[in-house]
Amino acid sequence: MGIARNTLGGGRFVGSFQPFTSSVTSSPIVSAGGPLGIARAVVAVPGTTSAVPVVIVFGLGSSFAIVRTGGASAPPHASHNRHRLDPKTQRGLGVARDATRSTMSSSAHPVTAREGMRSTPDARSRGRFYAVAMRRLFVALVLFAPSFASVDAQPSSVQTVELRIATVAPDGSPWMQVFRAWDRELRQRTEGRVGLRLYPGGSQGGQESDYLDKMSTGQLDGAALTSTGLSQVVRPVLVLGLPGIFDDYETLDRVRRRMSPRFERELDRAGLTLLGWGDVGKGRLFSTHRIERPADLRRARPWAPREDAIFSEFLSVVGAQPRRLGIPEVYPALQTGMVDTVPASALAAVALQWHTRLRFYSRDSAGILIGATVIRKERLDALRPEDRAIVLETSRRGHQLVARAIRREDERALGVIAQRMTAVDTTAHETEWRLAALQTRDRLIGRVFPQALFDAVVRAALE
Repeated sequence: MGIARNTLGGGRFVGSFQPFTSSVTSSPIVSAGGPLGIARAVVAVPGTTSAVPVVIVFGLGSSFAIVRTGGASAPPHASHNRHRLDPKTQRGLGVARDATRSTMSSSAHPVTAREGMRSTPDARSRGRFYAVAMRRLFVALVLFAPSFASVDAQPSSVQTVELRIATVAPDGSPWMQVFRAWDRELRQRTEGRVGLRLYPGGSQGGQESDYLDKMSTGQLDGAALTSTGLSQVVRPVLVLGLPGIFDDYETLDRVRRRMSPRFERELDRAGLTLLGWGDVGKGRLFSTHRIERPADLRRARPWAPREDAIFSEFLSVVGAQPRRLGIPEVYPALQTGMVDTVPASALAAVALQWHTRLRFYSRDSAGILIGATVIRKERLDALRPEDRAIVLETSRRGHQLVARAIRREDERALGVIAQRMTAVDTTAHETEWRLAALQTRDRLIGRVFPQALFDAVVRAALE
């Protein structure tokens, strides 16, 4: 059994053939149009139990054509390459096809090359022709195995269920690198029954609300959301994004472990299942002008997500007006000057190329930006129990990897920013920033999340 690898057209195909077994015979003949080489082969289709009987008809020079047996139509590449036959071979192709059918129908007494040479007056030249024909057979099988597989392969019994998940994270970012690794493991663990179809970079809409709308209509199965998107389903989750509650990852992890069951119950009532928590990095202000104190924001043109509550409320406290845009709209707005200040993590600013349009960044962070991946409960429950368990297990591990990767890459991105932007020290006005943050909390308590939830988060953070 030989192996043929085809890299034609940028793809890869592994096929098998039997060039020197009893299933392959060759009979050089002389047709009405000139000398032709006839080679019969059986091509096994990888991943199936089927085998494709084919005939390679070799003409003069380097010309050849593919002749299918069994009355099926020729594969797509065959008709294309038939034009490579020289005119004499083209005229003789009909005769060759008839001769081939006769040869291949005699399974009990196949006409071998050696017998064919003994029955002709010029055995030596026919022998040389036979050797050339066998070499061309090898090349033809390498080139045309994909055509045989695409036409004659029996459909696989394994039907892959692809979970469609959208995210604003750009392709190639740490988020997407881990998600694609998760997809590969998921397909391997479920033996191809379940995989992910990922839509990065806002390809399913500029707003996270678009993802949720498409999930409600069944166009998407899940989404990796920021806290802003997640809050449209579970509004109180915004309590985790309040500035000043925690500034280190250890505290964040402890609070999320403690509060996660409550948020998961609310997601369940909304028909969603939490696949895992995620991070976006430590929050900072990036701007074209120095922002040293809260009052400086009044002269700026700050961006805020359309459905944002926390930063927009903070801007209201300090007397500034947000420019509400979707994430894909921010970079063009920075180019035109419509926006000159953005709240983001260093990693997000670099991944989205915002840092190329800005000059200053706050040296100290203000809270940690979070997110989560959710999936429609109906879609998850439709999977086999064993596959559902694998999805949940691999997603938890995948999100742990995402968290570690994001925290590491956020620090690296901050180093990149430090080389091209100027850090702004805000400690001289720390009291003003703290008072504005406290006023923001007071306005949100009771309106966005209950006092009891806020108190529970504070207690968990102080443990």
